[in-house]
Amino acid sequence: MSIEDSKIYQRFIPPYGMRLLKPYLKVFKKPIKILDIGCGNHSVTKFRLLYGDKIYYVGIDKEKYNISEDDLSLMDKFYLVDLENDGLLKLFGQKFDVIYFSHVIEHITNGYDIIRSFRSLQNKGGLVYIETPSEKSIYFPKKRLSTLNFYDDPTHKQIYPLDNIINSLKEVGYETIRYGIRRDFRRILISPIAAIIYGFGGKEIPGPVTWDIRGFANFVLAKAL
Repeated sequence: MSIEDSKIYQRFIPPYGMRLLKPYLKVFKKPIKILDIGCGNHSVTKFRLLYGDKIYYVGIDKEKYNISEDDLSLMDKFYLVDLENDGLLKLFGQKFDVIYFSHVIEHITNGYDIIRSFRSLQNKGGLVYIETPSEKSIYFPKKRLSTLNFYDDPTHKQIYPLDNIINSLKEVGYETIRYGIRRDFRRILISPIAAIIYGFGGKEIPGPVTWDIRGFANFVLAKAL
């Protein structure tokens, strides 16, 4: 397990989007219904560490990538979904307070269609969080064992510019609340320590350790009108 995946690290430095959402969730009745699209890498465990039983969690993914049996036990529902071939058809008829779409869109070619389908899954006031590599990530140094340059990950298919994401949301009735380059200052402060730990261990410093310093990712938080 990497430093970033440890429960101690996640408890004090949860994923940026999960923490950004927190003050906006007060308006929803509990349990808050969350749809996590691309719920691999133990995403549900990170949500539960931050929100506990205050959420009703539905996860979807193309396969069970870094999804343990413990993760599955923490989900209220899990669906196998191929976004490129099936879209979100399995979810139609359900409504979610929050749609979490972090580092998924770059793995598909029909990302704008998926974004435009979100509105049918939410009532007025529903929130969408999207995070994806920025355009400038194609110029970052390459890593062998992790991702810093966009093309380090062979499953990355397409860059989605921030303006285009915002416009796609606006087309179907969303108002952008916050957007920009992800700069999580908690992670920026801890990154030198993480780099030293990896360095002394003789390991390659993972790309994500410096994502927030370099501005690797863009994010959008929007509300359904």
